[in-house]
Amino acid sequence: MNFKEVFKTTLNLVIICLCVGAMLALANQLTAGKIKENERKETKENRKVLIPTADKFVDMFKDDKYKLSDNSIKALEKGNVSALVEGLDKQGKSVGYVVESSKDGYSSKIKVMYSISPAPNFKVMGMLIKDSAETPGLGENIKKPNFKNQFKDKPLDDIVLGDPPKIKALTGATISSRAVTGAVHDSLKNLINTLKNRKSENKGAKKKTEYKVERKTSCDFSLFGSKAYAKVVKVDPELKKLLQADKYVKVIPGAYKAVRKGKFVGYVAKGFARGYNDTIMVGYATDTRLRVLKVRILRQNESPGYREQIGKADFLNQFKGKTLKTLVLKMSENKSNKYISAISGATVSSKAAVMAVRNSLKRLETVLKK
Repeated sequence: MNFKEVFKTTLNLVIICLCVGAMLALANQLTAGKIKENERKETKENRKVLIPTADKFVDMFKDDKYKLSDNSIKALEKGNVSALVEGLDKQGKSVGYVVESSKDGYSSKIKVMYSISPAPNFKVMGMLIKDSAETPGLGENIKKPNFKNQFKDKPLDDIVLGDPPKIKALTGATISSRAVTGAVHDSLKNLINTLKNRKSENKGAKKKTEYKVERKTSCDFSLFGSKAYAKVVKVDPELKKLLQADKYVKVIPGAYKAVRKGKFVGYVAKGFARGYNDTIMVGYATDTRLRVLKVRILRQNESPGYREQIGKADFLNQFKGKTLKTLVLKMSENKSNKYISAISGATVSSKAAVMAVRNSLKRLETVLKK
């Protein structure tokens, strides 16, 4: 073959390659918009699946009204959060967040999308695999419900590989399991820190009027803390039953000081935590030193059989005398009066009842120390 023939063959191949390249570029250009639109539609649908109670979703990276600070966004992106939206109900109240993250698996980058409950719990409500190209029959099993459902109702500390209640790795797909678990754990840890810092920044930026004394009353508020409310308000009748008083003075939303014959006698409050089926609302009363006197389940929707158990005196009487340090649920079969023992077969419901009181009491104690 002479030079002329080689040149002609080469030229023909070049022309063919250019034509094919041009056609592929044109096809890509024509379909790119449709592909992006399909991705947006799928993302929107997935968000609704992860938080069904949300009326709308706001982008905390882009929407001006809800956007985080530039420093917060950079911190989240550095901590492996690629997208973050907040779900709001019809009243504009937060019902959770949807997070997107990723991590290298065995043979591909695994992209995950998961939802978490609002503060203070920040528990995973649901998780799905957005994109993955792991080994069929092994790594791709991360998309199956028996693996994904392990993440439901998990707090940050339990989102690590291990024996239940932690995340159990798939047999033959440990690397893929570790990638998914790591993507959720690392991004969630970063997100919780960022949201807590944001809350602190916002609190510092606001005028300090939230705990301002509004008007004087006949009782001695020196016992109440320097920033307590002094406004007498109406209180839920169920809370009044826990600690009888002549007046109830609002300290923070959901928590009140009880005053009887001009004397401060304790606090009544209510707290919330996610149970097995739904949110559990608990009412409780404490003495003046924040030691629990009485606890009552005010609202719940747990499974029949379990709902009756957490409302029984045998369980609720364990709260009496407990402080913030001893409001701890113990799973051991050896019961101890120092802590609270879980109900057999209803651990999640038991934990929710304890956390509802604990979280509320911690918030109240923090305010009173200021």
